[in-house]
Amino acid sequence: DTATLLSFWRHQHNLSSIFPASAGPSWFNLESRLSKTVKQTVHGYGPWAQVKLNKDGKEIASIPSKLLQEPSNIAHSAFLILTTLGGLRLRIIDPKSCETPVNALINGILSMESHGTGSFAIHFGSGDTVHGIEFYPGEALLSLLDAFEYYEANGSGVIAAPTSDDIVPAAKRAFLFYHKYFREGNVDAHYTSFYGNWQVQCFAKLHHILSEQEGQNQTHDGIKTQPTQTEEQATSQVRSDDITKYIFELCDAIVDSRPWVQLRKQHFKSLATVEIACGLEALADGAKVALDSSPDVVVQQNEQVAKYWPNIVKAVDFLRRVQDEAPASGIGRGGLGHGLDLREQRLDVTGHAINALVKVYDLQKRIEFGGDDRVKLVKSSSTLAP
Repeated sequence: DTATLLSFWRHQHNLSSIFPASAGPSWFNLESRLSKTVKQTVHGYGPWAQVKLNKDGKEIASIPSKLLQEPSNIAHSAFLILTTLGGLRLRIIDPKSCETPVNALINGILSMESHGTGSFAIHFGSGDTVHGIEFYPGEALLSLLDAFEYYEANGSGVIAAPTSDDIVPAAKRAFLFYHKYFREGNVDAHYTSFYGNWQVQCFAKLHHILSEQEGQNQTHDGIKTQPTQTEEQATSQVRSDDITKYIFELCDAIVDSRPWVQLRKQHFKSLATVEIACGLEALADGAKVALDSSPDVVVQQNEQVAKYWPNIVKAVDFLRRVQDEAPASGIGRGGLGHGLDLREQRLDVTGHAINALVKVYDLQKRIEFGGDDRVKLVKSSSTLAP
């Protein structure tokens, strides 16, 4: 999330339009501190990842449980991958001296997938696929697909070509399992925002990748080329349209869930910040997928965008109110508490909000709603940065 925030501000062409002139020096000092945080995180975990050969002779890695002080699982590896790739993109980390065995960590996660079902075992050394299913598989898949995009943009280096080649087929197999798991009613209603969030985030990336690949499989006259029998046997027949339907189902479940019904009624004091921030991450991605899937449809006539946008507006308003309850100075300034009346903070809650607001900011640039329908994000985003 720190890398996401740094990337967001670096891509703003005119910081003075967001920060007052007097904030310029303090921001660049803060940027330096946050960059140092990313580097220290990678340095603190990357060199300690345990690398070994599996039965196929591939190097696989995981973070030692002793270092984590809890059983090592695929999410630990996922977040180290995401942080390292974020640092590499920002040039905080030099690929030639990267201390994280990114390729081996990716292979470590891939080794936890059952090729027969597409499900991921959660903890290394265990075959349990259910404990933590609401969070960890989606987080792991997000890191894998982010690694695929990194390889596509940067080529070999920290990621090997054969490893990159394994990622999309693995994600397709996972889709077949997790969308069925959801549709069969296996997700507890209390976890709707959390399961939906991570599933939408990872499969939105897969949607984008498959859409590009499907576009490349068309001839210049618009006729789709047919894959060879070998290609058909090697890959699942999952298409971007299948992913789209699943993402909309998840987003619909989020807006229909109890916390989001309460949000629309403005019963803010009954809400947990993390549920709204996580749901907002998903809805922003869901709306983006809706726009990408129907590029010829006028935005105001896009059914999913019309459904999700009012909820997005309410969610940003709620997050702003929670943030306004944070201390005006010192530790906790700019962060978000657990709720309007619960001011204790946890870093991941503010992290979810950062990620959500960045997504909404990018989404809003594509949407030409006027008047009260336009989210006032300038204050939210700038005050969240400190």
